[in-house]
Amino acid sequence: MQQKLQRIFILKNMVEKMNEEIEKSILKFPEMIGEAIKYKIDLKINKKPKNIIIAGMGGSAIAGDILIDFVYSKLNIPIYVCKDYSLPCFVNKDSLVFIVSYSGNTEETLSCFKEAKEKNAILIGITSDGELEKIFKKYRLPLIKIPSGFQPRVALPYLFFSIIVALKSIGILKNFDKEIKEAIKILKNIRKKYSSENKLKKFGEIYKIAKNVKKSDAIIIYTQDSLKGVATRIKNQINENSKMLAWIGLIPEIGHNEISGWQEVKKSNFSVLLLRDRKEDKRIKIRFEYIKKILKEKAKIYEIFSEGKSELAKIFSLIYLGDILSLYLANERNVDAKNIPLQDKIKELLKKSNFK
Repeated sequence: MQQKLQRIFILKNMVEKMNEEIEKSILKFPEMIGEAIKYKIDLKINKKPKNIIIAGMGGSAIAGDILIDFVYSKLNIPIYVCKDYSLPCFVNKDSLVFIVSYSGNTEETLSCFKEAKEKNAILIGITSDGELEKIFKKYRLPLIKIPSGFQPRVALPYLFFSIIVALKSIGILKNFDKEIKEAIKILKNIRKKYSSENKLKKFGEIYKIAKNVKKSDAIIIYTQDSLKGVATRIKNQINENSKMLAWIGLIPEIGHNEISGWQEVKKSNFSVLLLRDRKEDKRIKIRFEYIKKILKEKAKIYEIFSEGKSELAKIFSLIYLGDILSLYLANERNVDAKNIPLQDKIKELLKKSNFK
């Protein structure tokens, strides 16, 4: 028994060592935001775009999902996130298309670039390197170059705030300096609570959640529709960092379908994570409380509340807490947060197939 415990202890130390790169990036999150808001882009357009498309995949696309959460009640221009090889048919010369690929080599996103250029759309590129940077420089198109050397999923502050900077510079979004300052302050407070000496502590509510859900078959994330992008980000982080199944359900929609799927469940090994706002709509609150009531004997239930007053602070406090949760889970489950072999295998298969 003592030898077994010793092996487990050694394995945990090895895994935590492997995960240090992701950990350092998570802890640097507030400073990344500060760097990103200083970016500049030289783009002059004569007319307001009729629609905005963010073309990207995985960690590069999530910035668009979160943007939709943020501007839902602020912007009267429709936004669409394209996670595919081709753009929606409505894209034309009046469309503003962000081509976002952290590596610069994402084949689906490069395919969208070709289509957008053929349709004479207004183009802005966001990348750290690769083919995308070469193409945008070749055609002298507006490009925001962000720092390289990160996993795409931890580069979110650069990717998201690059889009905000671009939309602000062309007059589509107003100045959100106060909201950004509050968001950075809130994230630093969260970091102070959960870390010391540039390392996450095994401490606090988020760590307790990780300890309790680490052996769950899946994590189900329920939140209100206006936080869909945030929930998707946390799901993706749990998938990639923690190597766990997770999915999302949105309120009030699940009250019209998914809730019935729980009816015959007696006891499950699922964990349900509720992402909430302390000032949520009363009708949304009623639904959350109802979910807790009917699921209390069927699954483990946990809640994470947003922090701050502004929309941006609330969104990014949840994202940051979700990032921390995913790393705690990786360490508790003894998995390598950085490497994603199953995803890499798909890319290898496509390369071998020689698709043009």
